[in-house]
Amino acid sequence: MPTKVKRPTIITPEGIARYPWVNNPDTKFVENGEYRCAVVITKKEATAFSKQLNTLFDAAYEAECAKQDKQLKKASSFPVAEIEDGWEIRGKLKAKVVSRDGTVHELRVGLFDSQGKPHPRDVLVGGGSKIRMAVRPKFWFVSALGFGGTLELDAVQIIDLQALRPGERSAESFGFTSVEGGYVHGGETFENQLDQPDVKEEKEELLDADF
Repeated sequence: MPTKVKRPTIITPEGIARYPWVNNPDTKFVENGEYRCAVVITKKEATAFSKQLNTLFDAAYEAECAKQDKQLKKASSFPVAEIEDGWEIRGKLKAKVVSRDGTVHELRVGLFDSQGKPHPRDVLVGGGSKIRMAVRPKFWFVSALGFGGTLELDAVQIIDLQALRPGERSAESFGFTSVEGGYVHGGETFENQLDQPDVKEEKEELLDADF
């Protein structure tokens, strides 16, 4: 069963938003919806952030090994990873959770501008926006996978907005990347060019670290 204790909130470095679903949850792969976002940063920033996260991870891992009275394998996934054009930190949040008594709780990601004021939820945060995320580590153990951790996405602060209108998808979501020196229409950003027509909770043992 989950260990319910207070978890620290960690602020990521400023970086470029990648595949942000922060205004509304994505329901394509998760029935009850899931918010998620990645922030692209430098290797130096990723190393420093990973060091901070690993301190919490190692303490939670040792506690779970003691609880299980054996050395546990570690899951292969990690929320900080190298990508083609740098490094990224990944956060996610389930849009709905169901408590033991059957009560459904709807969650959402807090959105704030560079001055800390609430960002309007109908102005969609597009890929390419400069942001930082507030995340909380969540550690878990599943026998088949091992001991691992994810980052629960609490809030996003928008430093430089690349907005989308409702009904639009970013070029990034189709797999396109910018081409140096190529055609630019009317000064608009690359992410604003393409239009589109537009729980079941997994059972796992979650361990919330309090460090």
